[in-house]
Amino acid sequence: MQRTGSLLSYHLLYGEFFLFVASGIEPTEVLYHCNSRYRYI
Repeated sequence: MQRTGSLLSYHLLYGEFFLFVASGIEPTEVLYHCNSRYRYI
């Protein structure tokens, strides 16, 4: 079950990544945003 959970989180992570790329935000900002967000979960 934990494996599918990690795969789901990866799917959501890459989904957000491509969403930000489509919006025109630089990948470095995306990584910073994801790191700061998942750090507080």
